[in-house]
Amino acid sequence: SRRPWPAHVVLDHVGAATWQRSLDCLRIGGRLVMFGNTTGDEVSLSLANVYHRGLRLLGSGAYTADDFSLMLDTYFSGGLRTLVAAECGFEDLHPTFGRGDSRSLVGRVLVRP
Repeated sequence: SRRPWPAHVVLDHVGAATWQRSLDCLRIGGRLVMFGNTTGDEVSLSLANVYHRGLRLLGSGAYTADDFSLMLDTYFSGGLRTLVAAECGFEDLHPTFGRGDSRSLVGRVLVRP
């Protein structure tokens, strides 16, 4: 069946509590970038789901506290920029992505839980 939320990339720092939802949000060839596990680090995974959809699962924990601090300083000082076309919560996700399918959005949709 067609996935209702075809995200190119999902950034997940929560872990187990959002694992399946994060995977389900990805389009074919999508990427799940994991950089935390505040709700646990044990999950189940369908290998067929990953390889049939060509998903990429990436861990991004190879940074120090100083690296992270520098990234935040750079981002908030304007040195990094993200073009945000829309913001929504999970409850409004499907209608927002429907706009994305029509190519009316320029930038990324920021989803706030």
